[in-house]
Formats: sequence, C-alpha cells, structure tokens
Amino acid sequence: MNPLRKPAVHFVALGLVLYLAKAAVYPLESSLPAQTVIVIEAARVEELRRDWLARSGSLPSERGLEALVRSEVDDRLLIEEARRRGLHRSDPVVQRRLLQNMKFLGDAAGSSAATQLDEAHRLGMDRSDLVVRRRLVQLLQLEAYGRARVPEPSEAELETYLALHSDRFMQPARLRLHHVYFSRDGRGAAAEADARAALVRIVAKANVSGSADDEGDPFMFPRDMASRSERELAKTFGAEFAGEVFELPIGGWSGPVASAYGEHLVFVHSRSPAALPPLGVVRREVFESLLAERGKRALRETLRELRGDYTVRIEGRAAPDSSIQDGG
Repeated sequence: MNPLRKPAVHFVALGLVLYLAKAAVYPLESSLPAQTVIVIEAARVEELRRDWLARSGSLPSERGLEALVRSEVDDRLLIEEARRRGLHRSDPVVQRRLLQNMKFLGDAAGSSAATQLDEAHRLGMDRSDLVVRRRLVQLLQLEAYGRARVPEPSEAELETYLALHSDRFMQPARLRLHHVYFSRDGRGAAAEADARAALVRIVAKANVSGSADDEGDPFMFPRDMASRSERELAKTFGAEFAGEVFELPIGGWSGPVASAYGEHLVFVHSRSPAALPPLGVVRREVFESLLAERGKRALRETLRELRGDYTVRIEGRAAPDSSIQDGG
C-alpha cells in the first residue's frame, strides 16, 4: 500500500500546512524582536529624591517626584535608542571620553585606540560614565531639534508667532531722567534734609531745564540717564528707587528719592510706554523662539514613539504620568 495514501500521513501533512499558514500570518513569538526593558531601580528613585533635597533644601512633592522620575525615564529612553543606533560606538565625543578613561586607568599603553575602545565597552564604561550618558541624550535631542528647523518659518508664521507671544517680546516702558545725588556715606543722617533744602533752591530758581549741576555730590554713574527701563534702573539704583521714579511726574523736579547709595532729586524728561516692536526689530529673537518650540514638540514626539518601542518598569512605583512636565 502506498504510504502517502495512509490517513495518518494525510493528517500530519494537513497539520503542517495549517501550521505554516498560521506562522505566515502570526510569526513565532521567539522570531519577533524582544522589546527592551528599561528598569528605574528604587535606589535611583531615592537618589533623585535626595538630589532634589540637596539642591532645594526640601523634599519634592509627590507630583514633583513623579516629574523627576519622568525626566529620568526620558533620558533612559534616549540613551537606549542612541545605543540601539550604535552611537555609543560611533560618536567621536564618546570615543574621546572612553579613551580618556582608559588612559586614566593606565590601560592605554601599547594598545591601539580600537583595542582600548573595545576594552572600555567590555568594562561597561559606555553605560556607567555620566559624560557619555549625557552625550547620548544630547545626540537624540539635537536630532529632534534639527528636524524642527526644516522648513524654515515663513514671514506669516513669524508674524503670527509674534502676535501670539506679544508679552514675551514687548519692549518695556522707558524714561529719560536727570538726577542729583546726596551721599549717605558723606552726609550721614543729613543727606535727606540736604536734598530737601537743595530742592527748594532749585525750584526757587525756576529751574525747569532738568540740570542742577551746582548741587549734590559726585556720583559713580552719569547724572543724565537716557532711555532706561525700570529693570535697568533697578540694577543701578535698586528696585525701590526704580519703582518710585517711574511714578514721578514728567517735566519737573521731584524727591528726594532714596537709593542704595543715598538720596536723589530727580527730573523726568520723558517717558515712553511699553510697546510691541515690529517684526523687523525682533526677527532673530522671534525666529529662534519659534524654532525652540518646534524642537520641544519634536522631542516630545520622539519620546512618545520610543515609549511604544521600549517597556519601562519603575521599581515600587507606577509609570509616571507623561503629562507631568516640571518637578518641584
């Protein structure tokens, strides 16, 4: 009897056909690329908590800790992806760092750079060295930001961005003033009284020109201060002086106004209000700010894709909420 006609043979053949058909549609689990598992150890979470305490003087809130863990996960995702692409072996900055490490260990003499790099990888330096890890993160970040620069923003995009973020590019109110200084160090408690007496003399002379050079003491900064914002005045004289001066009337002498140095009589010549400059004045700032936002979006998209390619496990905690952005 022909063995091919036996029912048992037919059964085995049919089973083989069905198995092959199923394998074509549903590949064997072992033939699929295993998803890389990223583990954030409990000790690392505690280290993040301690680092925050050392920097800020207080422990992070639960939400703040979640943000710190999320940032750690983001870095680990970028590091693993950079390694998957072989950047830990091909990047010249990483190579130089590993060769420096090998030289420090005294293992560089008599061996080629390639041999030293192989030994550095065997020792796990490419995983443990902080500079290397930061470089791998940076490479993926730069790639995302590079993609965001193409195509360059159009004029219409820049104009729209400027309008939507006017508070970011608003030029502050500015004023021009003349001041007369009375030294607290030189006059002591009499500085304010001397300033008031000088104000009476200046007003009596009907001095509306904004100059009274025959009064007061020498000062390290000019008496005439042109086009100063409140912030700029605060850097020179202190915040209280700047705030008070911006409330003074225009075209007359006022004071005395106290600063970090002494007392001042102030003549405000003019004041210009805060205004949004035209695009031509702040084009570079608008251009770079828009590209920076594009880059952040591109990096978020990269991380979102990587979360689908890698499994993240955090010891003793649930996976962090991806919507959290800031620690604290």
